[in-house]
Parts: sequence; C-alpha cells; structure tokens
Amino acid sequence: MKKIILCEGKQDMTFYKELFSKLKLKTKTYTIFDANNCKSNKYKAEETKAIRNLGHTSKNILIKAEKGGNLVKVYPYLISLIDDDIKTILSIDLDIKNTREKFMVYLRKNFTSKNITLTCSNIKEKTNLISWDILIKHNKTYLGNTSVIAFNSSLEKVAGIKRYPEGAVKIRNKSAKLLKEKEIFESFKNILN
Repeated sequence: MKKIILCEGKQDMTFYKELFSKLKLKTKTYTIFDANNCKSNKYKAEETKAIRNLGHTSKNILIKAEKGGNLVKVYPYLISLIDDDIKTILSIDLDIKNTREKFMVYLRKNFTSKNITLTCSNIKEKTNLISWDILIKHNKTYLGNTSVIAFNSSLEKVAGIKRYPEGAVKIRNKSAKLLKEKEIFESFKNILN
C-alpha cells in the first residue's frame, strides 16, 4: 500500500530520513516533497504533481513537509485522496498545550461540509507519543481512515533539538539517537505498516 506522510517541517524530514535508514528503506522507495524548497508561485503545482505521481511510480511513500505550518488546514483537502490504495499519515507535535481531544475539535472545525464525521479509534499512548486512527464518514458512509502519530510535546523537545540554529549533522545525530529508543522506533515502524 502506498503512503503519504504529512509532517510539519525540516526537522521532521530529517527524522523520517533517519527512520527510513534504520528500516533499511532505499531512497528509490520514497519521495520527499519539502515545501521549504518550493517557490511560492509554484508550490501548489509542484505539490499536486508530487501527490499525483505517487500513484504512477514505483515509489511507495511520499513524505510531505508543510514549512512548519499547520497540518490541520491541509487535512480537509486530503479526504479526496482517501482510497484503499493510499494510507495517509499525519505526523504532528501536540506542543504540550494541546491534547488529542483538542486536536480533534480543531480538526473538525476545519471541515466545510457538515456531513463529514471524524471519530478516533485504535488509540495508543506511550511516554512521549500518542497514535490513533481517524475514521472518516460522509453521511454515515465510511470513506476511509487516516493514521496520526504525535509527539506529546514536540519532536524537537523529545530529541533535544534546539529550534534555531542547529546544524543538519546535529539534527541527524539527535534523530538517530532518538530512534534508538525502542518505544519511539517501534511506534513509527508500526504506523508505517
């Protein structure tokens, strides 16, 4: 099954690259779309192309970073992508002040259609992480689901990454060190299955 992983920013991209290295995934099996590297006038076109190409390439995973932005605003658009062939994964930080419940309330507010229902299932809470599935229904008809994996605080806080400036090598090393923690590694590995 193909997967789209939506994450928040550059540190997340580095973390996923380290995860894929530890899982021994070859770079030919995934694509990276980093919004930080797009010119603002070409962003939408490049984003659409990356998402469409996932279905027509041998690559199985698309990692998409949102310039450190809010993934909740992007999520309603992704409902159109839900089908049996693509698994959508939101990789977020709850930033301490948030909880899974608050996140879901906020997410529901961003839907324009009153006929869409979002419910949580398969909730797994760990020391630094929480994961769950969001079941999506339209007029009570099941459309599909999305998986969410969230750091209770933030990736940066859990890994000890300073906000700015932290060099790429340090971020990579701290991500690799974090993935040595069995709970973290197994949680991310499981959500990719």
